[in-house]
Amino acid sequence: MLDKRRLNHPAASSGQFGTEAFIDASLDNPLTKSQEQVRAHYGAVALAAKGGSCGIDKGCGRPLARAALKPGQTVLDLGCGGGTELIEAARLVGAGGTSGAGGAGGADSAGGTGGHVYGLDMTDEMLSVAKSRLEEAGIGNATLIKAMIENIPLLDNTVDVVISNCVINLCDDKRRALAEAWRVLKPGGRMVVADIILDNEELPRPLANTAATVLGCSNGVLSRQDYLRILDDLSFVDCAIELYKSYDAKLLRYRAILKDNSAALEMLDNDSLYAQLDKALGAAFVLATK
Repeated sequence: MLDKRRLNHPAASSGQFGTEAFIDASLDNPLTKSQEQVRAHYGAVALAAKGGSCGIDKGCGRPLARAALKPGQTVLDLGCGGGTELIEAARLVGAGGTSGAGGAGGADSAGGTGGHVYGLDMTDEMLSVAKSRLEEAGIGNATLIKAMIENIPLLDNTVDVVISNCVINLCDDKRRALAEAWRVLKPGGRMVVADIILDNEELPRPLANTAATVLGCSNGVLSRQDYLRILDDLSFVDCAIELYKSYDAKLLRYRAILKDNSAALEMLDNDSLYAQLDKALGAAFVLATK
């Protein structure tokens, strides 16, 4: 299941991963500036969560509501954060809805054959929170992986469902991230992603990307057509973008003030740009099948 060629882990040479709950697949390649900014921000969010503050695992949607997970499936959560959806997914794919114990497809505590979930994140602090939550919830059919979404350390054709909650927009190379999701999915496997998208193709991309920073999208956003074009190029089928929330300019301006985002606020104080940005950004489900 794990691709040893992509692992920075002492067990990689022997392949003895057994029932480990954590795999370090982070490579020695230095992070880009934007990746380091994402890592630092979400590391701080995770530390605040440990201290009792809110803000962890908010995302922009609920991909599990559309994933229709079944017992016995293998699930990959890209950008698993503090593990909230990972716990729910583990319970859904475990035999009889119970937590499994062991590697992918291992036997659960009831003696049946359960599914397995993999939670991938690049942030040590988030993975620490997820580890604690998984232990507290008694989840045994989950593996946390420290890695980049653009370099998933799983073998080809091994995952039934890929989920992600508002994380693709944080990737430097969004096409590569989606290509990696396609690679690890089994034929017929499904991708269910919640993400922020640009829903106004006429809006200049620099304006959209600046406005999107107030929604936490520090690395730009894909438009509806961008997503569909990439998915088609990658040979996904049954692709759909389902918008379920639009962000009006009033909300964007309010968030710009809260975040002291002067670049976004300057745009939103311009009447013409304010009108163009109204409902130009939205949250959507990105659905596709391999």
